[in-house]
Amino acid sequence: MEKYNLASGYSSYEPQPGTSPGLTALVDKATRNGGHLFFGEPHGDGMIVKQYELLANNPEAFKIAAKNGVKHLALEFPESLQHYADDFVAGKITRAEFRKSLDDFGTPWAEGPALDAFKENMTRTVENAKDAGMKVHLSDVTWRSMQDFTTPEAQALEQKIDKEYDEKKPDKTRQQFLEEYVANMPQEERDSLMRGLKARQEEMQMRRYDDSEQYSYLRKRIPIGEGIMGVVGFKHLDNNLDAKTGIKTRGIDDYLEEEGGRVTSIEVHTARTHGYFQEEYQLNRTAKNDPPDYTIIVDQKRILDRAGNDAGKLDQAPENPVQPPRRDLISQATPQALTM
Repeated sequence: MEKYNLASGYSSYEPQPGTSPGLTALVDKATRNGGHLFFGEPHGDGMIVKQYELLANNPEAFKIAAKNGVKHLALEFPESLQHYADDFVAGKITRAEFRKSLDDFGTPWAEGPALDAFKENMTRTVENAKDAGMKVHLSDVTWRSMQDFTTPEAQALEQKIDKEYDEKKPDKTRQQFLEEYVANMPQEERDSLMRGLKARQEEMQMRRYDDSEQYSYLRKRIPIGEGIMGVVGFKHLDNNLDAKTGIKTRGIDDYLEEEGGRVTSIEVHTARTHGYFQEEYQLNRTAKNDPPDYTIIVDQKRILDRAGNDAGKLDQAPENPVQPPRRDLISQATPQALTM
Protein backbone atom coordinates (compact mmCIF):
# COMPACT_ATOMS: atom_id res chain seq x y z
CA MET A 1 0.00 0.00 0.00
CA GLU A 2 2.92 2.31 0.66
CA LYS A 3 4.23 1.57 -2.84
CA TYR A 4 0.97 2.79 -4.36
CA ASN A 5 0.56 5.61 -1.81
CA LEU A 6 -2.58 4.02 -0.38
CA ALA A 7 -1.43 3.49 3.19
CA SER A 8 -2.52 6.80 4.68
CA GLY A 9 -6.10 7.90 5.35
CA TYR A 10 -7.96 9.92 2.74
CA SER A 11 -8.77 13.28 4.28
CA SER A 12 -8.93 15.89 1.52
CA TYR A 13 -10.58 15.98 -1.88
CA GLU A 14 -10.85 18.48 -4.69
CA PRO A 15 -14.24 18.16 -6.42
CA GLN A 16 -14.22 17.07 -10.06
CA PRO A 17 -17.32 18.67 -11.61
CA GLY A 18 -18.72 17.84 -15.02
CA THR A 19 -20.84 15.15 -16.58
CA SER A 20 -19.57 11.93 -18.16
CA PRO A 21 -21.39 11.17 -21.42
CA GLY A 22 -19.40 7.95 -21.75
CA LEU A 23 -20.83 6.71 -18.45
CA THR A 24 -24.39 7.55 -19.47
CA ALA A 25 -23.94 5.65 -22.74
CA LEU A 26 -22.58 2.66 -20.83
CA VAL A 27 -25.52 2.70 -18.40
CA ASP A 28 -27.92 2.95 -21.34
CA LYS A 29 -26.48 -0.13 -23.05
CA ALA A 30 -26.23 -2.16 -19.84
CA THR A 31 -29.80 -1.57 -18.71
CA ARG A 32 -31.68 -2.01 -21.95
CA ASN A 33 -34.29 -4.78 -22.01
CA GLY A 34 -34.47 -5.08 -18.24
CA GLY A 35 -30.82 -5.62 -17.43
CA HIS A 36 -29.27 -5.07 -14.01
CA LEU A 37 -26.11 -3.02 -13.53
CA PHE A 38 -23.68 -3.15 -10.60
CA PHE A 39 -20.72 -0.86 -10.01
CA GLY A 40 -17.91 -2.32 -7.92
CA GLU A 41 -15.35 -0.06 -6.31
CA PRO A 42 -12.32 -0.46 -4.06
CA HIS A 43 -12.66 1.76 -1.03
CA GLY A 44 -9.04 2.97 -1.01
CA ASP A 45 -7.56 6.09 -2.64
CA GLY A 46 -10.74 8.01 -1.93
CA MET A 47 -12.82 5.80 -4.22
CA ILE A 48 -15.70 5.88 -1.77
CA VAL A 49 -15.80 9.63 -2.55
CA LYS A 50 -15.01 9.40 -6.27
CA GLN A 51 -17.46 6.59 -7.08
CA TYR A 52 -20.36 8.53 -5.62
CA GLU A 53 -19.19 11.76 -7.21
CA LEU A 54 -19.29 10.02 -10.60
CA LEU A 55 -22.89 9.02 -9.98
CA ALA A 56 -23.80 12.36 -8.42
CA ASN A 57 -22.52 14.30 -11.45
CA ASN A 58 -24.56 12.26 -13.93
CA PRO A 59 -28.30 12.47 -13.25
CA GLU A 60 -28.94 11.63 -16.92
CA ALA A 61 -27.52 8.14 -16.30
CA PHE A 62 -30.29 7.55 -13.75
CA LYS A 63 -32.98 8.92 -16.04
CA ILE A 64 -31.96 6.73 -18.95
CA ALA A 65 -31.66 3.69 -16.68
CA ALA A 66 -35.17 4.35 -15.37
CA LYS A 67 -36.42 4.72 -18.93
CA ASN A 68 -34.91 1.30 -19.66
CA GLY A 69 -36.79 -0.33 -16.78
CA VAL A 70 -34.44 0.12 -13.81
CA LYS A 71 -36.68 1.00 -10.87
CA HIS A 72 -34.26 0.46 -7.98
CA LEU A 73 -30.93 1.72 -6.66
CA ALA A 74 -29.20 -0.67 -4.22
CA LEU A 75 -26.25 0.62 -2.20
CA GLU A 76 -23.83 -1.15 0.13
CA PHE A 77 -24.80 0.85 3.20
CA PRO A 78 -26.10 -0.36 6.56
CA GLU A 79 -29.72 -1.45 6.41
CA SER A 80 -30.19 0.35 9.74
CA LEU A 81 -30.23 3.63 7.76
CA GLN A 82 -32.94 2.42 5.38
CA HIS A 83 -35.74 4.40 6.98
CA TYR A 84 -33.92 7.65 6.22
CA ALA A 85 -33.68 6.74 2.54
CA ASP A 86 -37.34 5.70 2.46
CA ASP A 87 -38.43 8.96 4.09
CA PHE A 88 -36.27 11.09 1.79
CA VAL A 89 -37.55 9.40 -1.38
CA ALA A 90 -41.13 9.71 -0.06
CA GLY A 91 -40.64 13.42 0.70
CA LYS A 92 -41.10 12.97 4.44
CA ILE A 93 -37.70 14.47 5.30
CA THR A 94 -35.67 17.16 3.61
CA ARG A 95 -32.43 16.82 1.70
CA ALA A 96 -30.57 18.38 4.61
CA GLU A 97 -32.11 15.88 7.04
CA PHE A 98 -31.11 12.95 4.87
CA ARG A 99 -27.55 14.25 4.55
CA LYS A 100 -27.42 14.69 8.32
CA SER A 101 -28.45 11.04 8.76
CA LEU A 102 -25.20 9.99 7.09
CA ASP A 103 -23.37 11.21 10.20
CA ASP A 104 -24.38 7.84 11.65
CA PHE A 105 -22.36 6.05 8.96
CA GLY A 106 -18.83 5.29 10.09
CA THR A 107 -16.11 4.53 7.55
CA PRO A 108 -12.34 4.08 7.82
CA TRP A 109 -11.93 5.13 4.17
CA ALA A 110 -12.45 8.88 4.44
CA GLU A 111 -12.18 11.58 7.05
CA GLY A 112 -12.37 15.34 7.39
CA PRO A 113 -13.21 17.23 4.19
CA ALA A 114 -13.16 14.02 2.16
CA LEU A 115 -15.83 12.53 4.41
CA ASP A 116 -17.93 15.67 3.99
CA ALA A 117 -17.51 15.36 0.21
CA PHE A 118 -18.63 11.74 0.36
CA LYS A 119 -21.80 12.64 2.30
CA GLU A 120 -22.66 15.30 -0.25
CA ASN A 121 -22.01 12.97 -3.18
CA MET A 122 -24.00 10.18 -1.56
CA THR A 123 -26.91 12.58 -0.99
CA ARG A 124 -26.79 13.76 -4.61
CA THR A 125 -26.69 10.14 -5.81
CA VAL A 126 -29.83 9.25 -3.85
CA GLU A 127 -31.38 12.50 -5.05
CA ASN A 128 -30.69 11.50 -8.67
CA ALA A 129 -32.41 8.15 -8.09
CA LYS A 130 -35.34 9.88 -6.40
CA ASP A 131 -35.73 12.36 -9.28
CA ALA A 132 -35.63 9.47 -11.77
CA GLY A 133 -38.46 7.72 -9.94
CA MET A 134 -36.31 4.94 -8.45
CA LYS A 135 -36.66 3.41 -5.02
CA VAL A 136 -33.49 3.32 -2.92
CA HIS A 137 -32.34 0.32 -0.91
CA LEU A 138 -29.51 0.35 1.65
CA SER A 139 -28.78 -3.34 1.52
CA ASP A 140 -25.73 -4.09 3.67
CA VAL A 141 -27.16 -6.46 6.25
CA THR A 142 -23.94 -8.28 7.25
CA TRP A 143 -21.43 -5.50 8.02
CA ARG A 144 -21.87 -5.66 11.80
CA SER A 145 -21.23 -9.41 12.01
CA MET A 146 -18.06 -9.09 9.92
CA GLN A 147 -16.02 -6.93 12.30
CA ASP A 148 -14.17 -9.65 14.23
CA PHE A 149 -11.04 -10.72 12.34
CA THR A 150 -9.13 -11.99 15.37
CA THR A 151 -8.34 -15.54 16.54
CA PRO A 152 -8.21 -17.16 20.02
CA GLU A 153 -4.39 -17.21 19.76
CA ALA A 154 -4.29 -13.50 18.95
CA GLN A 155 -6.79 -12.65 21.70
CA ALA A 156 -4.73 -14.51 24.31
CA LEU A 157 -1.55 -12.78 23.16
CA GLU A 158 -3.21 -9.36 23.26
CA GLN A 159 -4.41 -9.97 26.82
CA LYS A 160 -0.89 -11.03 27.81
CA ILE A 161 0.64 -7.93 26.23
CA ASP A 162 -1.98 -5.65 27.83
CA LYS A 163 -1.21 -7.09 31.25
CA GLU A 164 2.53 -6.67 30.75
CA TYR A 165 2.04 -3.10 29.54
CA ASP A 166 -0.02 -2.21 32.62
CA GLU A 167 2.60 -3.76 34.91
CA LYS A 168 5.66 -2.14 33.29
CA LYS A 169 4.06 1.22 32.43
CA PRO A 170 6.62 1.91 29.67
CA ASP A 171 7.21 5.34 28.18
CA LYS A 172 5.42 4.52 24.91
CA THR A 173 1.90 4.03 23.68
CA ARG A 174 0.08 0.73 24.07
CA GLN A 175 0.10 0.28 20.30
CA GLN A 176 3.86 0.88 20.09
CA PHE A 177 4.43 -1.60 22.91
CA LEU A 178 2.28 -4.20 21.16
CA GLU A 179 4.08 -3.77 17.83
CA GLU A 180 7.52 -4.06 19.45
CA TYR A 181 6.42 -7.12 21.41
CA VAL A 182 5.23 -8.91 18.27
CA ALA A 183 8.37 -7.88 16.34
CA ASN A 184 10.56 -9.44 19.07
CA MET A 185 8.64 -12.72 19.27
CA PRO A 186 10.42 -15.90 18.15
CA GLN A 187 10.01 -16.30 14.41
CA GLU A 188 8.09 -19.57 14.69
CA GLU A 189 5.56 -18.09 17.13
CA ARG A 190 5.09 -14.97 15.04
CA ASP A 191 4.62 -17.00 11.86
CA SER A 192 2.01 -19.15 13.58
CA LEU A 193 0.16 -16.06 14.75
CA MET A 194 0.19 -14.51 11.28
CA ARG A 195 -0.92 -17.73 9.56
CA GLY A 196 -3.88 -17.95 11.90
CA LEU A 197 -4.86 -14.33 11.32
CA LYS A 198 -4.51 -14.74 7.56
CA ALA A 199 -6.71 -17.83 7.54
CA ARG A 200 -9.29 -16.05 9.68
CA GLN A 201 -9.26 -13.08 7.34
CA GLU A 202 -9.90 -15.28 4.31
CA GLU A 203 -12.68 -17.12 6.15
CA MET A 204 -14.41 -13.84 6.98
CA GLN A 205 -13.91 -12.55 3.45
CA MET A 206 -15.56 -15.66 2.03
CA ARG A 207 -18.54 -15.07 4.29
CA ARG A 208 -18.61 -11.36 3.51
CA TYR A 209 -18.47 -11.79 -0.25
CA ASP A 210 -21.30 -14.30 -0.37
CA ASP A 211 -24.35 -12.07 -0.76
CA SER A 212 -27.13 -14.49 0.15
CA GLU A 213 -28.43 -12.23 2.93
CA GLN A 214 -28.20 -9.11 0.77
CA TYR A 215 -30.03 -10.91 -2.02
CA SER A 216 -32.78 -12.06 0.36
CA TYR A 217 -33.15 -8.53 1.69
CA LEU A 218 -33.48 -7.06 -1.79
CA ARG A 219 -35.88 -9.75 -2.94
CA LYS A 220 -38.22 -8.90 -0.06
CA ARG A 221 -38.33 -5.32 -1.35
CA ILE A 222 -37.95 -5.74 -5.13
CA PRO A 223 -40.15 -7.92 -7.38
CA ILE A 224 -38.40 -10.18 -9.88
CA GLY A 225 -38.41 -8.55 -13.29
CA GLU A 226 -37.65 -5.01 -12.13
CA GLY A 227 -34.19 -3.71 -12.97
CA ILE A 228 -31.61 -2.85 -10.30
CA MET A 229 -28.63 -0.52 -10.43
CA GLY A 230 -26.26 -1.00 -7.51
CA VAL A 231 -22.94 -0.09 -5.95
CA VAL A 232 -20.90 -2.58 -3.88
CA GLY A 233 -17.30 -3.25 -2.99
CA PHE A 234 -15.82 -4.76 -6.17
CA LYS A 235 -14.77 -8.01 -4.50
CA HIS A 236 -18.46 -8.84 -4.08
CA LEU A 237 -18.52 -9.27 -7.86
CA ASP A 238 -15.25 -10.88 -8.93
CA ASN A 239 -15.18 -14.14 -6.90
CA ASN A 240 -11.42 -13.73 -6.48
CA LEU A 241 -11.03 -16.24 -3.64
CA ASP A 242 -12.73 -19.18 -5.38
CA ALA A 243 -9.68 -20.79 -6.96
CA LYS A 244 -7.54 -20.40 -3.85
CA THR A 245 -10.07 -21.77 -1.38
CA GLY A 246 -11.85 -24.24 -3.63
CA ILE A 247 -15.18 -22.80 -2.51
CA LYS A 248 -17.62 -21.09 -4.86
CA THR A 249 -18.66 -17.66 -3.63
CA ARG A 250 -21.83 -16.08 -4.94
CA GLY A 251 -22.02 -12.33 -5.12
CA ILE A 252 -25.18 -10.35 -5.72
CA ASP A 253 -24.59 -10.57 -9.48
CA ASP A 254 -24.44 -14.37 -9.30
CA TYR A 255 -27.74 -14.59 -7.41
CA LEU A 256 -29.47 -12.32 -9.91
CA GLU A 257 -28.06 -14.30 -12.84
CA GLU A 258 -29.18 -17.60 -11.29
CA GLU A 259 -32.78 -16.39 -11.37
CA GLY A 260 -32.40 -15.59 -15.08
CA GLY A 261 -31.41 -11.93 -14.89
CA ARG A 262 -28.73 -10.26 -17.02
CA VAL A 263 -26.14 -8.37 -14.98
CA THR A 264 -23.48 -6.01 -16.31
CA SER A 265 -20.63 -5.38 -13.86
CA ILE A 266 -18.44 -2.27 -13.97
CA GLU A 267 -15.40 -1.82 -11.73
CA VAL A 268 -14.50 1.79 -10.97
CA HIS A 269 -10.87 2.51 -10.04
CA THR A 270 -8.18 5.12 -9.97
CA ALA A 271 -4.97 4.23 -11.80
CA ARG A 272 -3.41 3.55 -8.39
CA THR A 273 -6.07 1.17 -7.09
CA HIS A 274 -6.14 -0.60 -10.46
CA GLY A 275 -2.42 -1.29 -10.31
CA TYR A 276 -2.46 -2.08 -6.60
CA PHE A 277 -5.09 -4.80 -6.82
CA GLN A 278 -3.45 -6.40 -9.83
CA GLU A 279 -0.35 -6.82 -7.70
CA GLU A 280 -2.25 -7.76 -4.55
CA TYR A 281 -4.00 -10.61 -6.35
CA GLN A 282 -0.67 -11.95 -7.59
CA LEU A 283 0.87 -11.79 -4.12
CA ASN A 284 -2.12 -13.49 -2.51
CA ARG A 285 -2.44 -16.10 -5.26
CA THR A 286 -5.98 -15.04 -6.12
CA ALA A 287 -7.55 -14.05 -9.44
CA LYS A 288 -10.68 -12.55 -10.89
CA ASN A 289 -12.78 -15.63 -11.59
CA ASP A 290 -15.60 -13.33 -12.70
CA PRO A 291 -13.90 -10.35 -14.41
CA PRO A 292 -15.94 -7.15 -14.81
CA ASP A 293 -17.63 -6.46 -18.12
CA TYR A 294 -16.10 -2.99 -18.01
CA THR A 295 -13.56 -1.10 -15.93
CA ILE A 296 -13.58 2.67 -15.49
CA ILE A 297 -10.34 4.47 -14.54
CA VAL A 298 -11.76 7.74 -13.23
CA ASP A 299 -8.59 9.85 -13.10
CA GLN A 300 -7.66 8.85 -16.66
CA LYS A 301 -11.29 9.03 -17.88
CA ARG A 302 -10.82 5.63 -19.55
CA ILE A 303 -13.32 2.85 -20.07
CA LEU A 304 -11.87 -0.65 -20.59
CA ASP A 305 -13.74 -3.69 -21.87
CA ARG A 306 -13.71 -7.15 -20.31
CA ALA A 307 -10.41 -8.04 -21.97
CA GLY A 308 -8.76 -4.82 -20.79
CA ASN A 309 -8.90 -3.00 -24.12
CA ASP A 310 -9.94 0.64 -24.47
CA ALA A 311 -13.70 0.91 -24.95
CA GLY A 312 -14.28 4.66 -24.75
CA LYS A 313 -13.78 7.81 -22.72
CA LEU A 314 -15.77 8.98 -19.73
CA ASP A 315 -15.92 12.56 -20.96
CA GLN A 316 -16.95 11.67 -24.52
CA ALA A 317 -20.10 10.12 -25.87
CA PRO A 318 -19.18 7.22 -28.17
CA GLU A 319 -19.68 7.76 -31.89
CA ASN A 320 -21.25 4.32 -32.04
CA PRO A 321 -23.36 2.76 -29.28
CA VAL A 322 -21.32 0.91 -26.67
CA GLN A 323 -21.39 -2.79 -27.40
CA PRO A 324 -21.62 -5.39 -24.64
CA PRO A 325 -18.59 -7.68 -24.33
CA ARG A 326 -18.66 -10.98 -26.21
CA ARG A 327 -18.36 -13.71 -23.61
CA ASP A 328 -17.04 -16.18 -26.18
CA LEU A 329 -13.95 -13.99 -26.64
CA ILE A 330 -12.99 -13.98 -22.98
CA SER A 331 -10.98 -17.19 -23.30
CA GLN A 332 -8.81 -15.45 -25.87
CA ALA A 333 -7.86 -12.60 -23.50
CA THR A 334 -4.34 -12.56 -22.10
CA PRO A 335 -3.76 -13.56 -18.46
CA GLN A 336 -2.64 -10.00 -17.77
CA ALA A 337 -5.88 -8.59 -19.13
CA LEU A 338 -7.95 -10.98 -17.04
CA THR A 339 -6.43 -9.64 -13.81
CA MET A 340 -7.67 -6.10 -14.46
